[in-house]
Amino acid sequence: QPHCTGWMISKDTLVTAGHCLYNPKKKAWYSGLQFSPGANGAERPFDTAQAVERWSDAKWVSDGDSRLDWGVVKLDRSVGDETGWFGLMWRQAGYDGDPTELHGYPGDKPAGELWGMGGTVTESRGNQLCYLMDTFPAQSGSPLYMSDGAFAIGIHAYGTVRGQQQPGRECPQEYNAGTRITKGLFELFVDLKSRR
Repeated sequence: QPHCTGWMISKDTLVTAGHCLYNPKKKAWYSGLQFSPGANGAERPFDTAQAVERWSDAKWVSDGDSRLDWGVVKLDRSVGDETGWFGLMWRQAGYDGDPTELHGYPGDKPAGELWGMGGTVTESRGNQLCYLMDTFPAQSGSPLYMSDGAFAIGIHAYGTVRGQQQPGRECPQEYNAGTRITKGLFELFVDLKSRR
């Protein structure tokens, strides 16, 4: 069972990485998923919500295609009414050099401790954004967002992977990679967050 990061896009809808929800090697969805917004050590200021529905890309599920490593979760309660949520954006042009931030729960820090880092997108690819911000496992699913507003442009999915193959990876091995919010993904997220 993975320990990951996620972020709200509506009162009851959360985005994370696809590999936080489904393991294509084992051909299995993870069960009993729980999310504790704003966790800080043992503190759970907004309690813990349960996953009641989840989605990921069919190509992630069938082939483990890293370009399509995204996940959406519908929660059992409206925690976003208390926490607020991120906006979403996409654009055809690249984000190279744009100031961005990434916040998540890195596995090398004390449990439940939120860390943030800033930097720029180094390379914009069709389905992935590449950057050198320092990350660690368990930050998968973190929002990659524009520094000048809470508009997410990607989902952190991979660290550097020297010597390790990831099907479909577009970013060079020495960069971290996030799943880019494309026009299609933006429209899908808008549709899923409006579902009851």
